[in-house]
Amino acid sequence: MKSLTSVPASPASDAITRRAMRAAIELELVAPSHVVNTGVRCRDLSQSNGVAIIESGKDRWVVKDASKPATPEGSWRREVAVYSGVAKCGHVANLAPALIAHDEGRQVFVIEALVDQWLRFDRCDLRTTWSNDIARNLGRALARWHTQTRDVAGIEPICPWLITARSGDRLEVFDHNEALAGVLDRILDNADLSGALKRIEDAWRSSCLMHGDIRFANVFFHVDGRIRLIDWETAGWGDPRWDVAGALQELISNELMQRLDTATHQAAVVEGYGSNGDEESIEGLPDFVAARLAMRAIQLAGWAEATDEHVDAHMSAAQDWAQINRTTQLELVAT
Repeated sequence: MKSLTSVPASPASDAITRRAMRAAIELELVAPSHVVNTGVRCRDLSQSNGVAIIESGKDRWVVKDASKPATPEGSWRREVAVYSGVAKCGHVANLAPALIAHDEGRQVFVIEALVDQWLRFDRCDLRTTWSNDIARNLGRALARWHTQTRDVAGIEPICPWLITARSGDRLEVFDHNEALAGVLDRILDNADLSGALKRIEDAWRSSCLMHGDIRFANVFFHVDGRIRLIDWETAGWGDPRWDVAGALQELISNELMQRLDTATHQAAVVEGYGSNGDEESIEGLPDFVAARLAMRAIQLAGWAEATDEHVDAHMSAAQDWAQINRTTQLELVAT
Protein backbone atom coordinates (compact mmCIF):
# COMPACT_ATOMS: atom_id res chain seq x y z
CA MET A 1 0.00 0.00 0.00
CA LYS A 2 1.25 3.47 -0.84
CA SER A 3 1.16 6.20 1.79
CA LEU A 4 0.93 9.83 0.82
CA THR A 5 0.69 13.11 2.70
CA SER A 6 -0.16 15.91 0.29
CA VAL A 7 -1.25 19.50 0.69
CA PRO A 8 -4.35 19.50 2.94
CA ALA A 9 -7.64 19.97 1.15
CA SER A 10 -10.95 21.25 2.45
CA PRO A 11 -13.47 18.41 1.98
CA ALA A 12 -16.41 20.73 2.55
CA SER A 13 -15.52 22.78 -0.50
CA ASP A 14 -13.70 20.17 -2.57
CA ALA A 15 -15.85 17.52 -4.26
CA ILE A 16 -14.87 13.88 -3.93
CA THR A 17 -14.24 13.65 -7.69
CA ARG A 18 -11.68 16.48 -7.62
CA ARG A 19 -9.90 15.08 -4.58
CA ALA A 20 -9.96 11.62 -6.14
CA MET A 21 -8.39 12.81 -9.37
CA ARG A 22 -5.69 14.83 -7.61
CA ALA A 23 -4.83 11.89 -5.38
CA ALA A 24 -4.65 9.55 -8.38
CA ILE A 25 -2.18 11.87 -10.10
CA GLU A 26 -0.03 12.32 -6.98
CA LEU A 27 -0.02 8.57 -6.39
CA GLU A 28 1.01 8.10 -10.04
CA LEU A 29 -1.97 5.89 -10.74
CA VAL A 30 -2.68 8.06 -13.76
CA ALA A 31 -0.53 10.47 -15.75
CA PRO A 32 -1.44 14.18 -15.96
CA SER A 33 -1.18 13.95 -19.74
CA HIS A 34 -3.92 11.31 -19.79
CA VAL A 35 -6.19 13.59 -17.79
CA VAL A 36 -5.57 16.49 -20.17
CA ASN A 37 -6.27 14.29 -23.15
CA THR A 38 -9.54 13.08 -21.53
CA GLY A 39 -8.14 9.57 -21.25
CA VAL A 40 -9.21 9.43 -17.60
CA ARG A 41 -12.75 9.54 -16.29
CA CYS A 42 -13.85 10.16 -12.70
CA ARG A 43 -17.48 9.60 -11.66
CA ASP A 44 -19.28 10.27 -8.40
CA LEU A 45 -20.90 6.99 -7.34
CA SER A 46 -22.43 8.23 -4.10
CA GLN A 47 -22.40 11.91 -3.22
CA SER A 48 -23.81 11.34 0.27
CA ASN A 49 -21.29 8.62 1.12
CA GLY A 50 -18.39 10.21 -0.73
CA VAL A 51 -17.47 7.48 -3.22
CA ALA A 52 -16.00 7.98 -6.69
CA ILE A 53 -14.57 5.69 -9.34
CA ILE A 54 -11.61 6.52 -11.58
CA GLU A 55 -11.45 4.85 -14.98
CA SER A 56 -8.29 4.92 -17.08
CA GLY A 57 -8.33 2.54 -19.99
CA LYS A 58 -8.89 -0.92 -18.49
CA ASP A 59 -7.83 0.21 -15.00
CA ARG A 60 -10.37 1.08 -12.32
CA TRP A 61 -10.00 2.37 -8.75
CA VAL A 62 -12.57 3.30 -6.14
CA VAL A 63 -11.84 6.42 -4.10
CA LYS A 64 -13.65 6.98 -0.80
CA ASP A 65 -13.95 10.01 1.45
CA ALA A 66 -11.78 9.97 4.58
CA SER A 67 -12.84 13.23 6.17
CA LYS A 68 -16.07 12.53 8.05
CA PRO A 69 -16.01 12.07 11.83
CA ALA A 70 -16.81 8.64 13.22
CA THR A 71 -20.38 7.85 14.23
CA PRO A 72 -21.99 4.82 15.91
CA GLU A 73 -23.15 3.84 12.42
CA GLY A 74 -19.66 3.61 10.96
CA SER A 75 -16.24 5.11 10.35
CA TRP A 76 -13.87 5.28 7.42
CA ARG A 77 -11.05 4.63 9.91
CA ARG A 78 -12.55 1.22 10.65
CA GLU A 79 -12.59 0.43 6.95
CA VAL A 80 -8.97 1.44 6.42
CA ALA A 81 -7.95 -0.56 9.51
CA VAL A 82 -9.66 -3.65 8.10
CA TYR A 83 -7.98 -3.34 4.71
CA SER A 84 -4.60 -2.77 6.35
CA GLY A 85 -5.05 -5.62 8.82
CA VAL A 86 -6.23 -8.32 6.45
CA ALA A 87 -3.56 -7.42 3.89
CA LYS A 88 -1.17 -9.24 6.25
CA CYS A 89 -3.41 -12.33 6.31
CA GLY A 90 -2.93 -13.95 2.93
CA HIS A 91 -5.54 -16.62 3.67
CA VAL A 92 -8.43 -14.11 3.81
CA ALA A 93 -7.02 -11.03 2.08
CA ASN A 94 -8.83 -11.95 -1.14
CA LEU A 95 -12.24 -11.64 0.57
CA ALA A 96 -11.94 -7.85 0.64
CA PRO A 97 -10.77 -5.30 -1.95
CA ALA A 98 -7.10 -4.40 -1.77
CA LEU A 99 -6.14 -1.05 -0.24
CA ILE A 100 -4.08 0.87 -2.81
CA ALA A 101 -3.34 4.01 -0.82
CA HIS A 102 -4.47 6.33 1.93
CA ASP A 103 -3.94 10.00 1.06
CA GLU A 104 -4.18 11.93 4.33
CA GLY A 105 -3.76 15.30 2.64
CA ARG A 106 -6.63 14.82 0.20
CA GLN A 107 -8.54 12.94 2.90
CA VAL A 108 -9.35 9.99 0.67
CA PHE A 109 -8.32 6.35 0.43
CA VAL A 110 -8.10 4.26 -2.73
CA ILE A 111 -9.12 0.62 -3.11
CA GLU A 112 -9.32 -1.70 -6.05
CA ALA A 113 -12.53 -1.63 -8.09
CA LEU A 114 -14.36 -4.90 -8.63
CA VAL A 115 -14.87 -5.13 -12.37
CA ASP A 116 -14.32 -7.78 -15.05
CA GLN A 117 -17.01 -10.35 -14.26
CA TRP A 118 -17.60 -9.21 -10.66
CA LEU A 119 -21.31 -8.69 -9.94
CA ARG A 120 -23.27 -7.41 -6.95
CA PHE A 121 -25.46 -9.98 -5.22
CA ASP A 122 -28.42 -7.58 -4.99
CA ARG A 123 -28.55 -7.63 -8.80
CA CYS A 124 -28.73 -11.40 -8.95
CA ASP A 125 -31.98 -13.08 -9.96
CA LEU A 126 -32.82 -15.29 -6.98
CA ARG A 127 -35.18 -17.34 -9.15
CA THR A 128 -32.19 -18.97 -10.86
CA THR A 129 -30.78 -22.25 -9.58
CA TRP A 130 -27.20 -20.96 -9.62
CA SER A 131 -28.13 -18.22 -7.16
CA ASN A 132 -28.23 -20.98 -4.53
CA ASP A 133 -24.56 -21.64 -5.25
CA ILE A 134 -23.78 -17.98 -4.63
CA ALA A 135 -25.65 -18.12 -1.32
CA ARG A 136 -23.69 -21.23 -0.32
CA ASN A 137 -20.40 -19.60 -1.32
CA LEU A 138 -21.33 -16.55 0.74
CA GLY A 139 -21.84 -18.79 3.77
CA ARG A 140 -18.48 -20.44 3.18
CA ALA A 141 -16.76 -17.08 2.71
CA LEU A 142 -18.18 -15.76 5.98
CA ALA A 143 -17.09 -18.93 7.81
CA ARG A 144 -13.57 -18.63 6.44
CA TRP A 145 -13.44 -14.93 7.29
CA HIS A 146 -14.68 -15.39 10.84
CA THR A 147 -12.44 -18.35 11.69
CA GLN A 148 -9.28 -16.89 10.16
CA THR A 149 -9.49 -13.30 11.44
CA ARG A 150 -9.44 -14.19 15.12
CA ASP A 151 -5.83 -13.03 15.39
CA VAL A 152 -6.10 -9.78 13.44
CA ALA A 153 -4.82 -6.97 15.68
CA GLY A 154 -5.76 -3.30 15.94
CA ILE A 155 -9.52 -3.68 15.41
CA GLU A 156 -11.88 -1.97 17.83
CA PRO A 157 -14.80 -3.88 19.37
CA ILE A 158 -18.28 -2.97 18.17
CA CYS A 159 -21.87 -3.78 19.07
CA PRO A 160 -24.82 -2.98 16.75
CA TRP A 161 -26.78 0.13 17.70
CA LEU A 162 -30.07 -1.77 17.95
CA ILE A 163 -28.67 -3.94 20.74
CA THR A 164 -27.48 -0.95 22.77
CA ALA A 165 -30.75 0.93 22.13
CA ARG A 166 -32.42 -1.46 24.53
CA SER A 167 -30.51 0.14 27.41
CA GLY A 168 -31.46 3.66 26.30
CA ASP A 169 -28.38 4.36 24.18
CA ARG A 170 -30.14 5.54 21.01
CA LEU A 171 -28.72 7.07 17.87
CA GLU A 172 -29.26 10.80 17.54
CA VAL A 173 -31.40 10.30 14.44
CA PHE A 174 -34.21 8.91 16.58
CA ASP A 175 -34.52 12.29 18.30
CA HIS A 176 -35.34 13.97 14.98
CA ASN A 177 -37.25 11.38 12.99
CA GLU A 178 -40.63 10.36 14.40
CA ALA A 179 -41.15 7.56 11.88
CA LEU A 180 -37.91 5.81 12.82
CA ALA A 181 -38.43 6.42 16.52
CA GLY A 182 -41.93 4.98 16.28
CA VAL A 183 -40.71 1.68 14.84
CA LEU A 184 -37.91 1.48 17.41
CA ASP A 185 -40.45 1.97 20.21
CA ARG A 186 -42.59 -0.82 18.73
CA ILE A 187 -39.58 -3.13 18.85
CA LEU A 188 -38.61 -2.28 22.40
CA ASP A 189 -42.22 -2.53 23.60
CA ASN A 190 -42.63 -5.97 22.03
CA ALA A 191 -41.89 -8.66 24.62
CA ASP A 192 -40.64 -11.18 22.04
CA LEU A 193 -38.33 -8.76 20.26
CA SER A 194 -37.08 -7.06 23.41
CA GLY A 195 -36.41 -10.52 24.82
CA ALA A 196 -34.43 -11.49 21.73
CA LEU A 197 -32.32 -8.32 22.03
CA LYS A 198 -31.60 -9.10 25.68
CA ARG A 199 -30.59 -12.67 24.85
CA ILE A 200 -28.27 -11.37 22.15
CA GLU A 201 -26.71 -8.87 24.54
CA ASP A 202 -26.19 -11.58 27.16
CA ALA A 203 -24.79 -14.08 24.65
CA TRP A 204 -22.72 -11.65 22.56
CA ARG A 205 -19.34 -13.21 21.68
CA SER A 206 -16.65 -10.88 20.38
CA SER A 207 -14.47 -13.50 18.76
CA CYS A 208 -13.61 -12.35 15.25
CA LEU A 209 -13.52 -9.49 12.78
CA MET A 210 -17.19 -8.86 12.02
CA HIS A 211 -18.28 -7.03 8.86
CA GLY A 212 -21.36 -5.62 10.56
CA ASP A 213 -23.36 -4.70 7.47
CA ILE A 214 -23.87 -7.84 5.41
CA ARG A 215 -26.43 -6.79 2.84
CA PHE A 216 -26.38 -7.91 -0.74
CA ALA A 217 -25.30 -4.50 -2.06
CA ASN A 218 -22.06 -5.13 -0.13
CA VAL A 219 -21.54 -8.64 -1.50
CA PHE A 220 -19.80 -9.17 -4.84
CA PHE A 221 -19.50 -12.53 -6.56
CA HIS A 222 -17.33 -13.58 -9.47
CA VAL A 223 -18.37 -15.91 -12.25
CA ASP A 224 -15.81 -18.42 -10.93
CA GLY A 225 -17.51 -18.54 -7.52
CA ARG A 226 -15.31 -16.18 -5.51
CA ILE A 227 -16.89 -13.79 -3.00
CA ARG A 228 -15.70 -10.36 -1.91
CA LEU A 229 -17.21 -8.03 0.67
CA ILE A 230 -17.09 -4.24 0.44
CA ASP A 231 -17.97 -1.27 2.68
CA TRP A 232 -16.34 -2.12 5.99
CA GLU A 233 -17.28 1.12 7.83
CA THR A 234 -19.25 -0.81 10.47
CA ALA A 235 -16.62 -3.51 10.94
CA GLY A 236 -15.20 -4.34 14.33
CA TRP A 237 -14.36 -7.06 16.77
CA GLY A 238 -17.71 -8.74 17.24
CA ASP A 239 -20.01 -11.75 17.05
CA PRO A 240 -19.95 -13.80 13.82
CA ARG A 241 -23.67 -14.58 14.15
CA TRP A 242 -24.52 -10.95 13.35
CA ASP A 243 -23.03 -11.34 9.88
CA VAL A 244 -24.68 -14.71 9.19
CA ALA A 245 -28.02 -13.30 10.34
CA GLY A 246 -27.51 -10.37 7.98
CA ALA A 247 -27.28 -12.72 5.01
CA LEU A 248 -30.44 -14.56 6.09
CA GLN A 249 -32.29 -11.30 6.69
CA GLU A 250 -31.49 -10.14 3.17
CA LEU A 251 -33.03 -13.30 1.77
CA ILE A 252 -36.11 -13.03 3.98
CA SER A 253 -36.52 -9.37 2.98
CA ASN A 254 -36.56 -10.48 -0.64
CA GLU A 255 -39.39 -12.84 0.24
CA LEU A 256 -41.35 -10.11 1.99
CA MET A 257 -40.87 -7.39 -0.61
CA GLN A 258 -40.43 -9.28 -3.88
CA ARG A 259 -42.58 -12.33 -3.09
CA LEU A 260 -39.71 -14.69 -3.82
CA ASP A 261 -39.23 -18.07 -2.19
CA THR A 262 -35.75 -18.06 -0.64
CA ALA A 263 -35.98 -21.09 1.65
CA THR A 264 -33.36 -23.01 -0.35
CA HIS A 265 -31.07 -19.97 -0.35
CA GLN A 266 -31.33 -19.67 3.43
CA ALA A 267 -30.49 -23.36 3.78
CA ALA A 268 -27.54 -22.88 1.43
CA VAL A 269 -26.10 -20.03 3.54
CA VAL A 270 -26.38 -22.09 6.75
CA GLU A 271 -24.97 -25.18 5.02
CA GLY A 272 -22.07 -23.21 3.58
CA TYR A 273 -21.30 -21.58 6.91
CA GLY A 274 -21.56 -24.86 8.80
CA SER A 275 -19.06 -26.47 6.44
CA ASN A 276 -16.27 -25.18 8.70
CA GLY A 277 -17.43 -27.72 11.32
CA ASP A 278 -18.07 -25.17 14.08
CA GLU A 279 -21.73 -25.78 14.87
CA GLU A 280 -21.54 -23.78 18.11
CA SER A 281 -20.74 -20.66 16.12
CA ILE A 282 -24.40 -20.34 15.02
CA GLU A 283 -26.09 -21.43 18.21
CA GLY A 284 -28.92 -19.02 18.99
CA LEU A 285 -28.93 -17.67 15.43
CA PRO A 286 -32.74 -17.11 15.22
CA ASP A 287 -32.54 -14.30 17.79
CA PHE A 288 -29.92 -12.58 15.65
CA VAL A 289 -32.10 -12.97 12.54
CA ALA A 290 -35.01 -11.45 14.47
CA ALA A 291 -32.85 -8.47 15.40
CA ARG A 292 -31.67 -7.97 11.82
CA LEU A 293 -35.25 -8.05 10.54
CA ALA A 294 -36.28 -5.54 13.21
CA MET A 295 -33.41 -3.28 12.20
CA ARG A 296 -34.48 -3.51 8.56
CA ALA A 297 -38.02 -2.49 9.63
CA ILE A 298 -36.53 0.69 11.11
CA GLN A 299 -34.55 1.36 7.96
CA LEU A 300 -37.61 0.81 5.77
CA ALA A 301 -39.50 3.47 7.76
CA GLY A 302 -37.02 5.99 6.37
CA TRP A 303 -37.02 4.81 2.75
CA ALA A 304 -39.28 6.67 0.35
CA GLU A 305 -39.94 3.59 -1.78
CA ALA A 306 -41.01 1.45 1.20
CA THR A 307 -44.55 1.23 2.54
CA ASP A 308 -46.10 0.71 5.96
CA GLU A 309 -46.96 -2.82 4.80
CA HIS A 310 -43.26 -3.54 4.24
CA VAL A 311 -42.43 -2.31 7.73
CA ASP A 312 -45.23 -4.35 9.30
CA ALA A 313 -44.21 -7.48 7.37
CA HIS A 314 -40.67 -7.21 8.70
CA MET A 315 -41.90 -6.63 12.23
CA SER A 316 -44.10 -9.73 11.99
CA ALA A 317 -41.28 -11.84 10.57
CA ALA A 318 -38.92 -10.61 13.28
CA GLN A 319 -41.38 -11.65 15.96
CA ASP A 320 -41.79 -15.07 14.35
CA TRP A 321 -38.05 -15.67 14.44
CA ALA A 322 -37.83 -14.45 18.04
CA GLN A 323 -40.49 -16.95 19.08
CA ILE A 324 -39.08 -20.03 17.38
CA ASN A 325 -37.10 -22.53 19.41
CA ARG A 326 -33.46 -22.04 18.45
CA THR A 327 -32.48 -25.65 17.91
CA THR A 328 -35.66 -26.45 16.03
CA GLN A 329 -35.24 -23.45 13.73
CA LEU A 330 -31.66 -24.27 12.84
CA GLU A 331 -32.65 -27.84 11.97
CA LEU A 332 -35.57 -26.54 9.92
CA VAL A 333 -33.48 -24.05 7.94
CA ALA A 334 -30.75 -26.58 7.22
CA THR A 335 -33.13 -29.20 5.80
